[in-house]
Parts: sequence; C-alpha cells; structure tokens
Amino acid sequence: MKTTGQKIKPLRIALGLSQAQLSEIMGVTHKSIYRYETGKSLPDTNTLVKLATYFDVSTDYLLG
Repeated sequence: MKTTGQKIKPLRIALGLSQAQLSEIMGVTHKSIYRYETGKSLPDTNTLVKLATYFDVSTDYLLG
C-alpha cells in the first residue's frame, strides 16, 4: 500500500512542480513537503484538505 507521501510526490511531479513551488502554494515550508513525501510526517488536516483540493483528489485517497 502506498503511503501519503508516495501519493503526493507523483501528483506534484505530474504538474511539473518542485517541492519548493508546492510548499509556496500550500503555505508550508519546503522541509514540510520533503517530510510528507519521505513519510517522516503527515500533513495536518488543513494542509491535507488543501493538497486534496489542489490535486483534485479526495482526502481518503491521500490517506488510504
């Protein structure tokens, strides 16, 4: 089963965004995006909703 980070990274790459660009869009630090993608932490609820909305996926998809 893929982790949340393993789902975020390909979505980001498909849109041609760097971690830094996504961090600016989401209003979090570049380090936060790195930590999400490597599985070191999970986005908080607000960021998770922003990510799901931005990538046009459900929060269930990102978490499940």
